[in-house]
Amino acid sequence: MFQIVSMLTPSSVLIMTRHGSRAPLRLFPGDDAEWNCDPVSHNFMSKKDQNLKKSRLKLKFDVRNELKGSCFTGQLSSVGYQQHLRLSELWTKLYPQFDSKFLRSTHVHRVQISLLGQLHQLKHEYDSAHIGTKDIDTFVHPDNCSQYFDHLQIVQDSMGERFRKKDLQRIQNQLNWSETNWEWLGDDIRCRDAMNVSYPKNIALEDAQLSKNMIDSTWRQENCMYENKEERLKFMKLQIGASTQDILTYLDNQSFTIVSAHDTTIAPYAAILFNSEDWECGQPKFASFIAMERYGDNIKIRFRYEGDGEGKYMKMAACGKDECTWQEFKQHLSQYSVTMQQRDDLCNAKI
Repeated sequence: MFQIVSMLTPSSVLIMTRHGSRAPLRLFPGDDAEWNCDPVSHNFMSKKDQNLKKSRLKLKFDVRNELKGSCFTGQLSSVGYQQHLRLSELWTKLYPQFDSKFLRSTHVHRVQISLLGQLHQLKHEYDSAHIGTKDIDTFVHPDNCSQYFDHLQIVQDSMGERFRKKDLQRIQNQLNWSETNWEWLGDDIRCRDAMNVSYPKNIALEDAQLSKNMIDSTWRQENCMYENKEERLKFMKLQIGASTQDILTYLDNQSFTIVSAHDTTIAPYAAILFNSEDWECGQPKFASFIAMERYGDNIKIRFRYEGDGEGKYMKMAACGKDECTWQEFKQHLSQYSVTMQQRDDLCNAKI
């Protein structure tokens, strides 16, 4: 009886999540909608004086609001925080056996607050999460990585008519927003959908839907379908290669790990872990997640691309089944693994 239970219980789990819904990253021309978010603050307590109430300091961020309302661009919404409170309930349901937790977040504020929401229902007191500073964070690509953006442009050019360039130019002209692209447009509309904010009056409903469709189409081409396998491999290394060793280390040494990250983390990991025909291969939605469950010498992976469900176990590219050996998994990840220096060298190279 004990042996059966132990086989059904993971020895270690690593969960990688996308942050919750947020305000858009850019101001949409002529937007009259109100974007309202909760005030941004942190409670800080000196560890030396943790027993002294007077040592507590509430930090309130001063921000420049380009949007109408109380949100600043990119800020986590109350809806996004609620999404991660529900994730906390899900972790309690799926993995009740773990008391010890290891927490990791990127340096971005909405990602950190999303992590806070996930801890709401979990046992144990938390006093620290590991956060990589912007220049050494392995779970996001560097902002100044020229080859990353060169790759995006080359892939989009390779799409030809599928990129719908004429439609994009038509929408740019209608909005008098020449610098916008499918990514900016679709992202704005998805933020409105999640926060129940009205669409701008100067974009047609069919163009709003087209923008969302085109995000998924371009992401699919960039991460899964680009025909140049060598360049696609480089792109995967740029995005997540420096974090693969972290993943293996956490699954080896920690019983339960949460990595709070981005769609640009979830998508490439899903692209290398699963076959492209088994999932949409588009932009993972807010509060999507990948849960890696290690069972001794075997591993299974649960994936939620969108919605509020528990996710589903996926057939893994490492072995073609929904359960692989730990050795197969490690060997599969190794082909994408790079050091931080190798990633920086790739960023500065020319395609």
